[in-house]
Amino acid sequence: MSEQDQEAAYGAGVGDQLRQAREAKGLTLDDVAAQTRIPIRHLRSIEDSRWEDLPAVTYTVGFARNYANAVGLDGAEIGRTLREQVGGVDRPSAVSPEIYAPSDPARAPSRAIVWIAALLLVALVAAYLIWRSQSQDGDAPAEQKVEQADTAPAPEAAPPATPQNVTGQQVTLVAVQPVWFRITDRADNNRRVVERILKPNDRYDVPLNVRAPLIRTSEPQNMRILINGQDSGLLSTERRQVRDQSLLAQDLVTRGTTAPATPPPAPGR
Repeated sequence: MSEQDQEAAYGAGVGDQLRQAREAKGLTLDDVAAQTRIPIRHLRSIEDSRWEDLPAVTYTVGFARNYANAVGLDGAEIGRTLREQVGGVDRPSAVSPEIYAPSDPARAPSRAIVWIAALLLVALVAAYLIWRSQSQDGDAPAEQKVEQADTAPAPEAAPPATPQNVTGQQVTLVAVQPVWFRITDRADNNRRVVERILKPNDRYDVPLNVRAPLIRTSEPQNMRILINGQDSGLLSTERRQVRDQSLLAQDLVTRGTTAPATPPPAPGR
């Protein structure tokens, strides 16, 4: 638009000026909206001078200035004129401020880059959690990591009298607190018989057909031994790593473990 046309247009209101300039350039409201990123409803309100439908004056002036630049008018002059027309006072508005300056697509990361960054972050977090878990496990499997109760085992008393010969009698494991254990059969090439976690009061009967049962656990203080239903005390009175401890009844009787101060839990669950 020539300077003469601009000077003639400035005699009209801001909305009329912008409409006339747009039509003179052969542009539609969709074209202006695509170029300025201003919603069409705001562009239409500006052309119709419906200022009450627009956000606060500061944003309205910014919309008009960008609109003017897009259609070849002096944006700064249009902004000053509009501020004078609406009184230069910001109105309270419930409309949220919207971005009206054209964005630079080159600055925005592509969706693929965002997804790749998110996947890398997830992979790093997972690797850290796996490393931390393995560093705390030591030789024991993950199932061994069970929560310990705050209460300590009751003081141990002298064990009750047990038969001198208990060969072949049933050995039962009873959990005082959650405890992980593994049993293998040394007589059968260290075949794994069982590996599990017992919860408090859970019981496990060592199969009588296992000829040389060996137990492995890191919390023997959480496990009582019953021989033919008689309490033979804890597997150990202190927390330590137990490896290849025989579970044959006769070997358990001679291991020297003290008996519990309280009776074992009742059979069954």
